[in-house]
Amino acid sequence: QKGMAVDDTTFHSCSDRVPGHWPNSPTALGSLRLFKAWDPNWPEEDRPAAWNKLKVMVQRGKLRVLVGTQITCNETEDDRDWALVRKLLALLGPEHV
Repeated sequence: QKGMAVDDTTFHSCSDRVPGHWPNSPTALGSLRLFKAWDPNWPEEDRPAAWNKLKVMVQRGKLRVLVGTQITCNETEDDRDWALVRKLLALLGPEHV
């Protein structure tokens, strides 16, 4: 099954408008790759709407989602990021991870 990486701008601003099919093909997407669950520079108040739009699209398309997490020298920030990844994965549900 074909998958697609979702850029940060699309994820933050219009996560419900990711194409459901591979470009120029009748082949439906099978998976999405997100680089992060949420960027700390994005407004926190935007997160619930973006995540819920993503969830609807993922459920409608029966997609699987791979979510990246950061690994840096700042353990506090890494823990914050990992907590957000876990929340997003729980929202999407095990059948979509």
